[in-house]
Amino acid sequence: MNALKRKSLILSVILLSSLLFQCVEGEEPGMEKKPFEYAVDLLNAARGENLEEVDSVLAILRNVAPPAPDQVAQGKAFWVNLYNGLVIWQKLKDPKGLHTNFGRQSFFSRSVVTLGGEEWSLNDIEHGVLRGNPPQGILRKRQISKTSPKLRFVLKELDPRIHGALNCGAISCPPIAYYEPDLLEEQLDMAIFNLVFQSKFDPGKNELQVSKIFDWYSADFKNPPLLDWFDRFFENDDYRKARKAGKSLKISYMAYNWK
Repeated sequence: MNALKRKSLILSVILLSSLLFQCVEGEEPGMEKKPFEYAVDLLNAARGENLEEVDSVLAILRNVAPPAPDQVAQGKAFWVNLYNGLVIWQKLKDPKGLHTNFGRQSFFSRSVVTLGGEEWSLNDIEHGVLRGNPPQGILRKRQISKTSPKLRFVLKELDPRIHGALNCGAISCPPIAYYEPDLLEEQLDMAIFNLVFQSKFDPGKNELQVSKIFDWYSADFKNPPLLDWFDRFFENDDYRKARKAGKSLKISYMAYNWK
């Protein structure tokens, strides 16, 4: 077993241990939970298809202040867990919501949670907070306007690894895990490893076939460049030989299954 696969196994155990800890350790009497823990509560309730519990957690979240941008690990863990929990909940309410372009537009743009008196959509969380609110589209419009109170929660630096952590509710999306601030670096490494692992390399064509996610978010994989992530995480002998030989690689994108 090579070093990267050993690391993968270790990180998998860390993720599992995190889950087991959250499942068996109760909240100490009088101890207030941290924001990311409420997000995990929502994720647990949604994964268990307990809609009554989902409603209960959503009511609590109305009065929970998200972490400030300078609380980087707390913020990433909170927003990623929250996003994934909300996606599962929305899928339970609207199982076919992702099957059409119109359905996907509504799914990600409608308000789904109230935090600190503000209504938030999934797009607000992903493009506004986690991606640092970059200008998008032909009009170069930002998800969160400069006058919105939500702007104070936008993370200052983009971490491209989040694209391996966010689950959009479709078959081709990354798997769902629980994210903890204290383990976040290892967990996000595992997340991007899993996304890279889906790729295929054709040595005859020198073609690297990757997830469509890397196409949609190509702007997020420029610093460091996309192939740097594959050099670090892609365990494919033919790919490594081609890179060592300095061959020019063609990058293509696999079809995305929204079912």
